[in-house]
Amino acid sequence: MGVVVNARVHPVPCVHGDGRDAIAAIDEKRLGFATGLQIGGIYFLLIWFGVVAACLFCKEIFPFAPMSALVLIPVGLIALVAFGFPHLWAGFAEHARQTPSLTGLRVPRLAELLKMVRTVPGILAVAALLPVIWTRRRQAGQAGLESLWLLTLACTLAAMAIVGASMFVLTPNSVFFASHLQPLIVAGYLTLASSVTASGYDPARRIPAMPRGMRLQTVGFLTLALLGAVRAIGMEGAAGLEPATRSGN
Repeated sequence: MGVVVNARVHPVPCVHGDGRDAIAAIDEKRLGFATGLQIGGIYFLLIWFGVVAACLFCKEIFPFAPMSALVLIPVGLIALVAFGFPHLWAGFAEHARQTPSLTGLRVPRLAELLKMVRTVPGILAVAALLPVIWTRRRQAGQAGLESLWLLTLACTLAAMAIVGASMFVLTPNSVFFASHLQPLIVAGYLTLASSVTASGYDPARRIPAMPRGMRLQTVGFLTLALLGAVRAIGMEGAAGLEPATRSGN
């Protein structure tokens, strides 16, 4: 099933395309549920956090009709399947019982916390550092980065909501859903951090000199990227050993 995208409208609040209506993107994003429940959930959180942030910080008018439709249409679709196609709903219910996503309220174990740190280290770091530079956001506004502030904030809040849910109410593997937003969050944060940090000029290289704080943050995020790559390296190693084991047998 395809996903329709309105090329004229930017999905980020306060960023207008030819249509001059950023909220119109909500109608297009709603079709993102067709790609998978987890992707639909990410879109749902991202749009809500983005619209609320735009209303708070950009003085946008809250779009009651589109946001209500964003909530009511999925509910209506669920009711349509449950009552109009009971055999399909029965199959879905059986699958949900075999692979439950909800675990009930729980306290995360050490292994689950380690999985979270290994999977989304960049998101956790941005969640801790973003409030530090938040008070300097007017400098970024002067540089024309208001939309990037909203995008980074909305993505970080959506990702942290997913991470928190995976630690307390959802299966621990749900933390992987937040990793889709990790590159965007880290890139947005580093751009914002560099915009609010005073920099000098290196005459020898004829380029702006990177402040010491930004150098440390860049090295720190590269280290976190290596930490996140541990699992991928392990998977590649296991994949390479499997054929060798089979050939030896």
